[in-house]
Amino acid sequence: MDRLHFFTPVRILPGQGQPVEEVDSVAEAMVFLR
Repeated sequence: MDRLHFFTPVRILPGQGQPVEEVDSVAEAMVFLR
């Protein structure tokens, strides 16, 4: 899984009133999804 990457950062809005998070890697995305 270390060979996978995003071409551009992905921005995620976890909920209303919360700050936007930028996810730069697949590892960060997996942490967010758990």
